[in-house]
Amino acid sequence: MDELQIGETYITKTRTVTENDVLNFANVSGDFFYAHFDDDAARASIFEKRVAHGYFVLSAAAGLFVDPSPGPVQANYGLENLRFTSRFISGTRFKQN
Repeated sequence: MDELQIGETYITKTRTVTENDVLNFANVSGDFFYAHFDDDAARASIFEKRVAHGYFVLSAAAGLFVDPSPGPVQANYGLENLRFTSRFISGTRFKQN
């Protein structure tokens, strides 16, 4: 990413959402909303299946482009237009670009 210029696109590796991700995020955040853990309730809702936490997906996506070694810092300019428009269920694969 050292050579990345403004306006260019960087495509990250792929990440798969797992059941452990959902459980671990719930334990850290305290968010045990039914749509994350109750199959029957989620099926009867607008989600239709259990879903991962939106803020987990956001955090995991941010982690895909962070380089752990010292060096230039990538700034997050803001999330004013953030919308959760798709559901992420266990097994969903995603990447950043």
